[in-house]
Amino acid sequence: GSSGSSGPESPLQFYVNYPNSGSVSAYGPGLVYGVANKTATFTIVTEDAGEGGLDLAIEGPSKAEISCIDNKDGTCTVTYLPTLPGDYSILVKYNDKHIPGSPFTAKITDDSRRC
Repeated sequence: GSSGSSGPESPLQFYVNYPNSGSVSAYGPGLVYGVANKTATFTIVTEDAGEGGLDLAIEGPSKAEISCIDNKDGTCTVTYLPTLPGDYSILVKYNDKHIPGSPFTAKITDDSRRC
């Protein structure tokens, strides 16, 4: 009777690395296109970011009213109302740095054009 010797059992160890670079991202149709005199919407995801300030600015042929709703789940829903057609630059900054993809360019068309 010989018993095989095995090394000491070690617990399985694994590490999960979240790419928490403190980045903020944005997505949604309002970053790409919109219609004049209709609200455009996009979402900003801040759950991966630490404490910081979010800056929103929209530059274009008309002044666009911006409103932001905190969804309390790490995302914010942003709506804006462009009143003239044209290209609008949407600047999203977090801690005074542009987020990836910012400034976004949204093409706003005239709503009189029926497709």
